[in-house]
Amino acid sequence: MQSITMQLREACRLQAYIPHPRAFLEGMADIFGCRPLDASKDDFFHFLETIYNAGRVHGIRQERAKRRRL
Repeated sequence: MQSITMQLREACRLQAYIPHPRAFLEGMADIFGCRPLDASKDDFFHFLETIYNAGRVHGIRQERAKRRRL
């Protein structure tokens, strides 16, 4: 659990350096019918961007680890 928490914190810190995939996330939200619970769409998409970036960081780490093993 601690590893996941650390990855999410890192993804939040890296948010400023990673391009925002807003259009991609809006498209995915439309496809899956996701909507924010209140009127704050910005908070909803900020949350989705953080999850997206956490997955991106995790994928980059996996690729680097794979290259080191080869």
